[in-house]
Amino acid sequence: MTSAWLEDVDRTKQVKTHGSLKASYIVLHNTMGGRVTSSIDHLNNHTNGFGYHILIERNGSVFQTAALDRITRHAGLSNWRGWDSLNSFSVGISLANYGPLRYRKTHYENEYGRRMPDDSALPGPVPHYNGARNYEIASWERYPAAQVDACLRICREIVDRMSIRDIVRHDDVSIGRKFDTGPALSLSPFSKLVGDRSAELVNTWKVVTPNDTLTVRAHHSRHGKPLGTLPDKTEVYVLSKSYQWISNRWRIGKWWLISLDGLERTGFVHSDFLEFAEPYA
Repeated sequence: MTSAWLEDVDRTKQVKTHGSLKASYIVLHNTMGGRVTSSIDHLNNHTNGFGYHILIERNGSVFQTAALDRITRHAGLSNWRGWDSLNSFSVGISLANYGPLRYRKTHYENEYGRRMPDDSALPGPVPHYNGARNYEIASWERYPAAQVDACLRICREIVDRMSIRDIVRHDDVSIGRKFDTGPALSLSPFSKLVGDRSAELVNTWKVVTPNDTLTVRAHHSRHGKPLGTLPDKTEVYVLSKSYQWISNRWRIGKWWLISLDGLERTGFVHSDFLEFAEPYA
């Protein structure tokens, strides 16, 4: 990487960093707030030293608040394809966005009770793709085209500079604990930036069940809609292990997100019926 700083971005505000970083991932977030500058001030006032490397305003303005070779605390408790604690391996990019919206008879409002423009919301109800149950009937703030285009441009530049193997959303790597970026942001155009690199990330497990088949479900619970079944001894790729609040702390849950063929077909299975088959590549 020739430089840990991007060109033509606003660097006037910085956040705390926590050591050297050699990134393999980009994790996408949203701010759950209004203007980016206010979000940066909020991060700097937090005692735990949270922060992102990049923040992007709704109009596409880009703010870099940390060098790309320094760790920021943006992902928290997280895992992806056998890697844990993604703060130590990832660049964090956050988009200004309120996330989930409630409908109040005549209008949408954000988490802070403020009315949102009608055209800013996805037509609801919109379920969360990883089954975040508290938000199954919510709508979500849209990400404007200028903001998404700016994020794609920045991600492309980072992928070109660094050995980035995958681009993921916070709710992909912290299932059950986080729900940003939500269903309003499609991962598909971002995945194309890394091409076949993500296919190299192997975390292979095998179905081991006393029954003939194991049920795959739409979200991380036995109440999730059945998506199909897997025969005993089927090899699957574990993408992410969900989290569950147990005894006043977050712990690895029993429902894990698996894939049969990259990211084309995914679902949740109970980890009691999986056996480790191959070490991480």
